[in-house]
Amino acid sequence: MDFGDLGGWIDALRASDEIREVTAEVDWILELGAIVRKVFGNGDGPALLFSHIKDYNHSGTRCRRLYTGSFSKYSRFAMMFGLPQAASITEMVKAARQAFSDRIALELVDTGPVKQNIVTGGAIDIREFPVPQWNRLDGGRYINTFCGNVTKDPDTGVHNVGVYRGMIGTGTTIPLACGRLQHMAKYHARGEEMPVALVFGGEPSM
Repeated sequence: MDFGDLGGWIDALRASDEIREVTAEVDWILELGAIVRKVFGNGDGPALLFSHIKDYNHSGTRCRRLYTGSFSKYSRFAMMFGLPQAASITEMVKAARQAFSDRIALELVDTGPVKQNIVTGGAIDIREFPVPQWNRLDGGRYINTFCGNVTKDPDTGVHNVGVYRGMIGTGTTIPLACGRLQHMAKYHARGEEMPVALVFGGEPSM
């Protein structure tokens, strides 16, 4: 299935009664995370779209909403594969194997929606996004929980996309838990910094 982007996926979830929008004001410090855990339950709750987050409601806010829960329920996995929401796990495994056996041809483009808003240099402040402190004992606000961390092998040029948890350090830094990454070891051996691209809110099948 191709939902186009995260917005297309959210539209599909709305049409399938798989999402709820929380319009009441929610505090990003602990309250939002507690609501998420409660609603997701034992894997039977809807995805959530928060649209009224404390400190992120004023006119100059760069981002006002937070979406979570694409795959907190099996029915949404099934949707992602283009299967009926009641599909069995066996059917989803077969669909996954088929998807992983296919290859998508590379297409180079000059631009795209991902470049509609570009912020550089001193204007960068990651804290402008409503990233929650999810849990009471967390060391900070974890922004990398299920995003794509893209790196490249400096010797072969082959890319890798991994999932590494990371939290907001300062307004311009996100410390990542990826110490055993082979690509990083190669860059360190060369005495070079490793380029990293973080992909948030991608199309769900990615």
